Amino acid sequence: MYLKSLVLKGFKSFADRSALSLEPGITAVVGPNGSGKSNISDAVLWVLGERNAKHLRGQAMEDVIFAGSSARKSVGVAEVDLVLDNSDGTLPVEYSEVAITRRMYRSGESEYLINGTLARRMDVLDILHDSGLGTGTHSIISQGSLDSILQSRPEDRRALIEEAAGVLKHKQRKAKSERKLAAMDAHLARVRDVAAEVERQLGPLERKAKRARAYQELAAELAEMSLALAVDDLRTLRGRWDEASAREQALAAELEERRAAIAKAEELSEELQERIRRESADAGELSRRHRRASSAVERFDGATLLLHEKRRAAQGYEAELRVTLEANKAKRAQAETDRAQAEGQLAEVRRERARADADVERLASEQALNAERRRGLEREADELERAKRDAERERERVRRELAETQEALASGLAHVKLIEGHGKELELQLERAQAEAVALAEAAASAGQELERLAEDEGAARTRVGEAHAAREAARGALDEARDAASLLASEIKALEEVERASAAAGPARAWALDNAADLGARLDPVAHAVRASEGFEALVERLLGADVAALLVDDASRASAVALALASRDEQGEVVLVPRSGEPRRACPARAAAAAGLGRALVDDLAYAQADASAVEALLGDVVVCDDVDAAFAAHARGAHDVRFVTRGGCVVWPNGKVSVGLAEGVSEEGVLARARRLEELRAQLGAAESEREAAQERAAQAEEALREAQAASLRLSQELAERRGKTDAARADARRAEEKLASVRREFEDVERQRAQAERTVAEARPSAEALEARLGELARALEEGAARFDEAQEAVVPLRKEAARVRDALAEAKLKAATLAERETYTARVVEARARDLEAVARSDAEAREALARKVAAQARVVPLLALFEELEASARRWTRELEDAANAAQDSSAGLHAQANDARAAARAAHGAFDDANARLSSARVEKGRLEVQVDAAVNAIVCDCGVPLDRALEVPELEDRGAAEDAAFKLRRRIANMGTINPDAAEEYEGLKARYDYLAAQLADLDGARRALAKIVRVIDARMKDDFVRTYEAVDANFREIFAVLFPGGSASLSLVDPDDLENTGVEVTAQPRGKRIAKMTLMSGGEKSLTALALLFAVYRIRATPFYILDEVEAALDDSNLRRLTAYLDSLRDSTQLIMITHQRRTMEMADVLFGVSMQSDGVTKVVSQKLENALRHAE
Repeated sequence: MYLKSLVLKGFKSFADRSALSLEPGITAVVGPNGSGKSNISDAVLWVLGERNAKHLRGQAMEDVIFAGSSARKSVGVAEVDLVLDNSDGTLPVEYSEVAITRRMYRSGESEYLINGTLARRMDVLDILHDSGLGTGTHSIISQGSLDSILQSRPEDRRALIEEAAGVLKHKQRKAKSERKLAAMDAHLARVRDVAAEVERQLGPLERKAKRARAYQELAAELAEMSLALAVDDLRTLRGRWDEASAREQALAAELEERRAAIAKAEELSEELQERIRRESADAGELSRRHRRASSAVERFDGATLLLHEKRRAAQGYEAELRVTLEANKAKRAQAETDRAQAEGQLAEVRRERARADADVERLASEQALNAERRRGLEREADELERAKRDAERERERVRRELAETQEALASGLAHVKLIEGHGKELELQLERAQAEAVALAEAAASAGQELERLAEDEGAARTRVGEAHAAREAARGALDEARDAASLLASEIKALEEVERASAAAGPARAWALDNAADLGARLDPVAHAVRASEGFEALVERLLGADVAALLVDDASRASAVALALASRDEQGEVVLVPRSGEPRRACPARAAAAAGLGRALVDDLAYAQADASAVEALLGDVVVCDDVDAAFAAHARGAHDVRFVTRGGCVVWPNGKVSVGLAEGVSEEGVLARARRLEELRAQLGAAESEREAAQERAAQAEEALREAQAASLRLSQELAERRGKTDAARADARRAEEKLASVRREFEDVERQRAQAERTVAEARPSAEALEARLGELARALEEGAARFDEAQEAVVPLRKEAARVRDALAEAKLKAATLAERETYTARVVEARARDLEAVARSDAEAREALARKVAAQARVVPLLALFEELEASARRWTRELEDAANAAQDSSAGLHAQANDARAAARAAHGAFDDANARLSSARVEKGRLEVQVDAAVNAIVCDCGVPLDRALEVPELEDRGAAEDAAFKLRRRIANMGTINPDAAEEYEGLKARYDYLAAQLADLDGARRALAKIVRVIDARMKDDFVRTYEAVDANFREIFAVLFPGGSASLSLVDPDDLENTGVEVTAQPRGKRIAKMTLMSGGEKSLTALALLFAVYRIRATPFYILDEVEAALDDSNLRRLTAYLDSLRDSTQLIMITHQRRTMEMADVLFGVSMQSDGVTKVVSQKLENALRHAE
């Protein structure tokens, strides 16, 4: 990938469009001071996303826009296009060419484009991130930047290494992520506050939910109890209803009997009455007439009452109709008022709507007129804009033609000057080149010989360093092995000592005796420490000692007695065996006597122990004889030595009483007390030897280290001398080659100089008239453009008021249309109100007419009732008089038949008695039926209570078992009701609210836990990335340091330089120091170096970084300005070696740099303050000159 082209328009001094077509290799940008060369590097830096105006040599970002001059107006936009060749796919986009554009308007707006598509600055930075380009990189070295590299803080120089390592972007993203995490922590804190608040609310709500659940449980229990009581009531009521039904049936049968008795009594009474009627027919006739008269009186009374009732009803209905008429009168007045008001509103609304419609029509006509005028002016402005664009295109064409002509003219003039300069310098250069070539050849031969000698010495030194390094590694390995062996022995000794201490403290009494031996005045030593058996005998000796293996040796019997008394007084747990070393008369050893008799050898002779402990050891093991095998042991025992034990190495023991023990008991370890003691002594001896070996190995390692340091110092000194000599030799050979090449080039140029001058002069003569004509044409076009721009501005200014007026009319028209629509809706509504009030008046009129008609009917009816009442009252009085007369006549007739009447009276009395009994039975039957009906109502109420109140079907309710104790059930129901009443107000939704709030809290808690887990995972990932970045930084730092040493040795032959870390222990934050020592100098501070040395040292450091992380192109702005000819020659030689791998764009004043360039761009500034660019390929120019 390389920079293919750069187009500047309106950027700083590049007011006109300037295009630079670039190619791989070295490109030189030359021109006078102040002509705008550095603006090219600023343009590249700006288009790559720079936002700091100070880095662009400005105070504000608007300073990048061409501000105008005495001859040119300012422009409104600055634009830079940068095209990268991406055929190798370096950038992560699927384009062979990537065009990055940045525009800056004077209004402050800015925009980025990638291949013509709008993009963000972040998108541009993301594309360029892994390419080494962008803000904060060092691919563009501006004027004065070299000194800042050496004078910057070590922490700032660290950024160079991080950029080369590719970790800088990760650090930036990490910082961005940490800021986001910090913001997330703030949100998390608020979420935690919310969760805490929710958790705080959970407590009271949980209590409410518990009360609600308790209420529900109590209510359910009360419902069950109420259902049981209701079912029990239903069953009780059904039983009573059955009893009432049975009583009703009994009373009905009794009533039938009473009815038969009444019939019989009435039959007798009728017989007597018939006899009385036969005897006194007149009396009967009178009686019939009396009954008819009585019936007539009753009918007259009923009719009179009916007429009175009808008159009262008519009077009530008349009053209601009159009230209705009064209400209709009020309704009619209100409806007429409402209708009048609505009609007034309707008229007002219609007038306003007419005005609104007129406003809409007026504004619509104004809008059309304004649109027509505006379109005319806009067409005029468009024509002026098209004319302006045509003039600009013509001007651009003339400018391009003029630029091409001026480029040809400038190229011709430059070529003429170049040829003249060459002509004057060729002879002197030829002489100097010949002398220089001879001298440099001799120097190169001498340097080559010295280089061969130093190479041999340096190789031998490297061999010695390798041998010393191998010796040191071997010594270190031996030291590590000795340390490991000593450490292993020490740990094993410590473990055995721990086992010994644990074994010694097996019983409290024994442990107390060992701890207080000094206070008791006794020296107590375990038998296991005093006796040493050879390997293979330890287990056998321990078995023979048995429990005595834990015995303690004491000096004499008196000390043993003192220790025993002290232990007895302490009452400690555990057994302590004390064996005196002396004090008892020493008896002959039975085992030695048996050994002398040829029965074996005494075990005590195979043991190692102190002479002072001999008596005690013989007392414990003096009766043991060791035989070769089991047969020998049995044979020795058979020979009669009954006071000794015969044993074999295999563990067979023949006791004096004939008992035989074979093998070890289960659970007995072969690693016994005696074996541990022997192993402990051996390990201590081995530890001493290992410590001695470790000290010797440490001394050998120190000697090897010292030898390695000396060899490395010698090798380093020879390497430095070799590098210095190689640099001198390469420089001498390169100088000799360049001198020879220069000599040949001068000779070739000298032969062609005259022909080239003539050709260049002809080219200049042809180009001058064309340039003058094009400049005149360009002036005419500029004037025409100014006139067109003025007319266009006038047209635009004329259009602006019309646009404002159009906007005003448009808004007014919209408001008028809205108002008209609103009024139309109001008109419709008001018309509907008028119609509704009219319908109300019609309804009131109909109601009034109906009421008046009904009132007339009721008044007429009352008028007809009054005479009827008078007539019926008169008839009723006449009937009453007739009835009284008939009653008197009947009484007279009855007196004549007193006897019959007496019998009849008796019969009637009997009938009345029967009737009385019947009435009593009928009353009791009625009471029974009333009670049955009441029970039926109660049963229905109980059924409704079960079905409706309890919500249980009747068939399921009847399946409920009967109550055993209704009183207890009623008490329980009362208690439940009282408990429910004592619970107070219950929120029935509390449980649901609690579940919802609990779910929310659980969700928040789970989310917080997930976020905490994710944060911990991110922290772990960050730690891994930090470790990776640290490793990458260390690796890159070492590579840059090596490159810096090498490049510095090339640029400063015989000099040395290196990088160092300020704080090697803090690799994440340590700065980087630069140490440089040119040949023959000892510089303590970089500030003491000369300007040229600083520049060359900074370039060496940058080239060292570039070698690690290649960048598509580098722009070096006058970096060699402070270099002398010798240093410049070495720098150009090094840059020439980068030609094939790196694209270099150098802004320079140095002729040597211009000569090595592939493409030359000439930058100049005309009197109008605008920068012009002329390009020329040097090989094409030379070919054209030839």
